[in-house]
Amino acid sequence: MNSVQKSKPNASLMEGLKGFLSWLPEDDVMAILKTSTGGLIYASSKKDAISIILRYSDAVSVLNRRRVRKDVLAAYLHHENVQFRLPTDKTTLCRVCLTTWGHENVQAYQFLDGLSNPSDEAIRSPENIGILGSSNVIRAARTPSNSPNPHVQEDTMEVEYNTNQELLKQEALAGQELAMKFTEWFFEKWNKLEDFVDSHFWPECNLRMEIVNQGSNPACKEVLNDGSSCCEEMRGLIRIEGLFFNPNLGSGVRGKINPHGLAQVVVCGSVHRNSQVIGVFETMFGLVKDPLAQNNYKLKFVVLRFRASSAICNTELPAVTSNGSIVNEDE
Repeated sequence: MNSVQKSKPNASLMEGLKGFLSWLPEDDVMAILKTSTGGLIYASSKKDAISIILRYSDAVSVLNRRRVRKDVLAAYLHHENVQFRLPTDKTTLCRVCLTTWGHENVQAYQFLDGLSNPSDEAIRSPENIGILGSSNVIRAARTPSNSPNPHVQEDTMEVEYNTNQELLKQEALAGQELAMKFTEWFFEKWNKLEDFVDSHFWPECNLRMEIVNQGSNPACKEVLNDGSSCCEEMRGLIRIEGLFFNPNLGSGVRGKINPHGLAQVVVCGSVHRNSQVIGVFETMFGLVKDPLAQNNYKLKFVVLRFRASSAICNTELPAVTSNGSIVNEDE
């Protein structure tokens, strides 16, 4: 597959997103950072967190986070003296933000509203569940209380709710299936350096590598907006350093696909050199389809954290939870 040149992100759009993130409370920014990077990158300050989010995410993805609720968006637009119609919903407010920041064709996007209590992200009532379909949002909704038949009300609620749950399950399975196929495909090519070429990377791909040794600060190396250099750096880990990355294909792989088709895959496993286990790794891949390359996924960003054996002692191999976050990431 040949690489396809893409234009750099809209400067006005990124500046608008930066201003929005700067306006948000620090706790919300840190939560968005953790979700956007799968917990693989830490930030020492709000400013650092914003910089990382802008590097590894985009405006549409950030606005679709649960932390970005309808009331937050309304308060932000009011603060910026941007008018909008009332009553309103999150999708409308997000479109107003994107338009204000210079984004075009905003009518193509739909957004799910966040929770009224951002600390309770694990619980969602049936009334609030919304799944993005091919052209609209399907929502579980009760029949009005004045319905002539109360049994119809219960049946309608049950059917619509189960339908949404089934769609959720299908989306989760699709994300996990993609993650497993990608992991097997990618690591075989990477470890053997067979067809591991820069055509699998977007030209503006970003790479961040962290090496953690016991008793010392993590050593970091970054490659920004250069898919060829990202590919070469990763090739060097195999060709020059002699490393072998063995993914944990059991509990160590998680994936999800957002409504826009952007995919995120988190993989954990062990690192070997010759006959020795020298550490463990956690890595997150951001994937975007290339419509000019048979709609195959290409790497948009890679975050790789390697923990040397001296830093992990006898801890278990890392795994990931069902929401994609790293387990034992602070050990």
